[in-house]
Amino acid sequence: KNVDQASTALAEALGLPVEEVRTKLSQETSFEWVARKIEPEKSKVVRALKLDGVYLVEESDRFYPNDTLLAHVIGFAGIDNQGLEGLELLYDKELRGTMGRFLGETDAYNREIPGGEKQYLPSKDGCNLILTIDEVLQHIAEREIDRLMEETKAKGATVLIVDPNTGEILALANRPTFDPNNPTAVPDINRRDLAVWYNYEPGSTFKIVTAAAAMEEKVVHENDGFYCRGSLQVAGQPIGCVSAHGSQTFAEVVKNSCNVGFMTIGMRMTREKLYEYIHDFGFGQAPGSGLPGEEAGILLPVKRVGPVEHANISFGQGIAVTPLQMVSMAGAIANGGLLMKPQIVREIKDADGTVVQPFTPQIVRQVVSSQTAHELPGLLEQVVADGTGRGAQVPGYRLAGKTGTAQKIVDGHYVS
Repeated sequence: KNVDQASTALAEALGLPVEEVRTKLSQETSFEWVARKIEPEKSKVVRALKLDGVYLVEESDRFYPNDTLLAHVIGFAGIDNQGLEGLELLYDKELRGTMGRFLGETDAYNREIPGGEKQYLPSKDGCNLILTIDEVLQHIAEREIDRLMEETKAKGATVLIVDPNTGEILALANRPTFDPNNPTAVPDINRRDLAVWYNYEPGSTFKIVTAAAAMEEKVVHENDGFYCRGSLQVAGQPIGCVSAHGSQTFAEVVKNSCNVGFMTIGMRMTREKLYEYIHDFGFGQAPGSGLPGEEAGILLPVKRVGPVEHANISFGQGIAVTPLQMVSMAGAIANGGLLMKPQIVREIKDADGTVVQPFTPQIVRQVVSSQTAHELPGLLEQVVADGTGRGAQVPGYRLAGKTGTAQKIVDGHYVS
């Protein structure tokens, strides 16, 4: 009734500009939101003002008690609790439920008919998502990625832990991150799920693909000999290695992550044959985890792959992949040669706890034989035991692994 008085009082109580409040109170409408989802302390102040025509309305609010934990997977909901990103968006329909309603008979002017039939439809709670995430592992992943960011001053990082036998994602952490309770407080880039969205050149971790393909095609054996002078001439172009490794067996080529050795091995196969394995391991296609924003990576068309590109791809350059694709590929080596579809939701339960939709592990395809999948980890174990991956050693455990250090591109060229 008194716009100026109400505007001044509300602006002070809510911490809003007076003109913004006055504009809303002056609208020729029957209803306007002045502010939504305000803190309880502010609501007490507004209530105490007892302003004519100003009311408080209770609303439900989506709250994330673990703050940034698993933020990129969960996503967040908007002001009306509608899913906007992550699993909130993907499963909005299942999570939302339905509002209750009163139904009654009315006349042509929408007036209630006295004594007419009336019906009450109760509200229905939405379903619950049961994820594959292991909360303890997720806490560990988040703790370690924070430590890593502090030590390296990196622009971004991602940690993925996946069960290779099922494809279940047990932990997924990205940095930079955000708080789903206040998602707009950070730049949009902080909300990108690097694990499924970020395309990058994998570098030497991709040598697992080349090794597996060559072993499966029987063009290389553990004790085959190679010689590295520090570079290899391919179509008149010198392509370098980290150092001149000299005479090596294939097992030592893997252990030392020798580019020259892997170029030689990769070019023992035709480009079409190498591409066949690259595709079979899931590259060039979205993994199908169901997480929003999944990318397929970047592959040159095989007809555009010349000798230099063929050599580069053999050691992980000239190809772009996502972290989830790489973890899925490694899982196929760890589980006996099966590429598993990544899985993030284990089941959907209704409000009473009844399972309405289970999700079971899915095999995409057999990529390599069980024999290759059994032999290759033995070579990769030496990478951790006595090669470039010694920093990953854990006393009492046998670990297979592969390091990768891709060159960055600046102004269209690789830099050292």
